[in-house]
Amino acid sequence: MRIAADLDRLAAYRLPITSVAEAVQRQGQDAPIGAVEAGGRRFNVQGSGAFASLDDIRATPLRASEGSLVRVGDVAEIAWANDERTHITRFNGERALFVSVQARLGQNVFSVIENASRQIDNFERSLPANITLHRAFDQSETVSHRLGTLGRDFTIAIFLVLLTLLPLGFRASVVVMVSIPLSLAIGVVALHALGYTLNQLSIAGFVLALGLLVDDSIVVTENIARHLRNGLKPRDAAIAGVSEINVAVIGCTATLLLAFLPIMALPEGAGAFIRSLPVAVVATITASLVVALTIIPFLASRLLPRDSAGKSNAALDATMGAIHSVYRPALHYALAHPRKTVLIGLAAFFLSLGLIPKLGFSLFPENDSPYFVIDIETPQGASVTETDRAVAFADSVLAEYEDIEWRFANAGRGNPQIYYNEIPPEQISNVGQIYGRFHHWNRTEGAHIVAAIRERLNAYPGARINFRRFSNGPPIAAPDRGADQRARSCRHWRDRRRSNAHPAGHARHARHRQSRSRAADRSRTQYRHRRNRLARRAGRRGGFSAAHCGGGANRGAIPRSCRRFLSGGAARAAR
Repeated sequence: MRIAADLDRLAAYRLPITSVAEAVQRQGQDAPIGAVEAGGRRFNVQGSGAFASLDDIRATPLRASEGSLVRVGDVAEIAWANDERTHITRFNGERALFVSVQARLGQNVFSVIENASRQIDNFERSLPANITLHRAFDQSETVSHRLGTLGRDFTIAIFLVLLTLLPLGFRASVVVMVSIPLSLAIGVVALHALGYTLNQLSIAGFVLALGLLVDDSIVVTENIARHLRNGLKPRDAAIAGVSEINVAVIGCTATLLLAFLPIMALPEGAGAFIRSLPVAVVATITASLVVALTIIPFLASRLLPRDSAGKSNAALDATMGAIHSVYRPALHYALAHPRKTVLIGLAAFFLSLGLIPKLGFSLFPENDSPYFVIDIETPQGASVTETDRAVAFADSVLAEYEDIEWRFANAGRGNPQIYYNEIPPEQISNVGQIYGRFHHWNRTEGAHIVAAIRERLNAYPGARINFRRFSNGPPIAAPDRGADQRARSCRHWRDRRRSNAHPAGHARHARHRQSRSRAADRSRTQYRHRRNRLARRAGRRGGFSAAHCGGGANRGAIPRSCRRFLSGGAARAAR
């Protein structure tokens, strides 16, 4: 419903426009009108102010004067109408209504998606024929992909362990393989005990640890197998094998852990965001060390063949032959020519630095997912209709590419949040946004498609259109410029107090003020000389006052908001 006041009529009746709003609000609210007694009980009576029709609103009185009654209908037009559109939403170019479902913290995303899908299916059956329900973004697909990657890497790790330990025999490979699931299980338990969940970053940490957790077990198993080949009994071989290399194994593992501990100490939002990854790596590698020094020797003493003394196999002979024919001559040459070896190593290092421009650098790399976002911004003060034209243009460009599966478009505000570190803008008339997804994302082919889309989007005049893909990392809020300005002002007062307390600080202030005018510099120089003399006199007396510090009551005054920045003698002098 819309009430459009006629300003000319209001002026004729000498009524302000606020009187219309106040009358409608007063007449439409519920209010108690008294009480009645019936059957020995007292009941409160409340009058309902709800309007039954548009005529009731037109009949609402505004003012009674000289025997005449002015009503709302006399100075305004009342009719049914739609409210002004604050934002416009589309899905694949068609008008749409977006409904998003978010899981609570700590809930299983797969259970949430399953229950939500069941409710959505029931709701879809009740929709009329001219309304179609589409399901687009599903976070569980990304989580399933991450878990599938972990399972794939787990299988590859087991296969590589088998292949690497074939020279030691099949039983030795089985002994080492036990450390993989056991270390991962202990790492998951430790991660849960430390208060972290199984998310994309922690899964990436487990994938990274897969290539490191078998090192200790391989070294321990190989040393025990060597003692068995030398004729020791299985129990004695296990004890001797571990006692020989336990310090070396602990040292190597400690080196790996120290490489990840600084990442755990990253401060603020970036540290909180990435901390689950190093925690997963550290927990898993620590578990692999414990397994390699306890469970692996026990299994090796029970599972490795007892009659392997003096025996070998074809794979072991081939490996040792390659070591003796290739590695031994290279090692002897390196030891015989140390200068050449160091120069070759330094040359290889400096040549590798030339690859940095090719690889690129970023603190948080681009997310390797098929999703992307387009930010549209029209000039300040533009209407939603004007912003919608720019959004519709960008959406029509995306519609021409068959590789794009779906598109969320929103003019007048940002789309619903679908990515963890993307905080959509609130309702702003000159802002629009489009979310989209490629059917299949290939880094090489996708880069060419993105470049072509950007070139076409840049051709739209009067709007800033930015195509970008999602990036990893924590949400970063816009800086508080007011806080920065206040901090700079307070630092200025702090440095001024310190310079008053310490004459050596005058040189720093002189360098800072070289850009000022010459007249101002001359006056400040005279003031500093006078203040310096007063400070030296006060120093000989054992102290100084605020008047000596600032040269008077006005100069010694300090803003109240800056006093917390002052410390030591300067703060005492200021007080």
